[in-house]
Amino acid sequence: MRRLSAALFALASALTLSPAAQAQEAGPQSFGDWTGLCVSGHCSLSAFSDPQGPVAFRPQGPQPAYRLSLLRRAGSPWDEIVFTPVGGSVQPGSLIGLRIDAASIARLDAADGWNPVGDGAPNEILFAPSISQADLLPRMRQGRALIVDFTGDDGRARQARFSLNGLGAGEAWLAAPR
Repeated sequence: MRRLSAALFALASALTLSPAAQAQEAGPQSFGDWTGLCVSGHCSLSAFSDPQGPVAFRPQGPQPAYRLSLLRRAGSPWDEIVFTPVGGSVQPGSLIGLRIDAASIARLDAADGWNPVGDGAPNEILFAPSISQADLLPRMRQGRALIVDFTGDDGRARQARFSLNGLGAGEAWLAAPR
């Protein structure tokens, strides 16, 4: 009987988790062209520049694709914006141009605008919080597309276009995932 009581208590506790505990695992949720997911309290909202998925295969061979993610880490009050060229990387020292629709927002250099993510993923770029929080995110909420211009590790000019359809709803979910 004692074992049954302990099992029922554990089940009841699991069913009545606080919202913070429930946010430990959530998603995937779709918000227009964005997808949200939470694992162990770290939540992300991501969009791909190619609707066919991470790497688009076409008759001329694999084409590069790109991911843009807003990350909210457990205990952090703000989001990080991470740009990932899937299957490639940004050339070290490259300038990164950011545009919302046709309007130029910023030209970032490695000295003060972006940094490689420090967890062994050299192809992931973290935009500086001062730029992403103060300027980029508010403008993204107003626009239809974010365009990222950069030089790839092969020395060629690259461009990634991200739809901003669903970003607002995704950010609301990111603030209180369920």
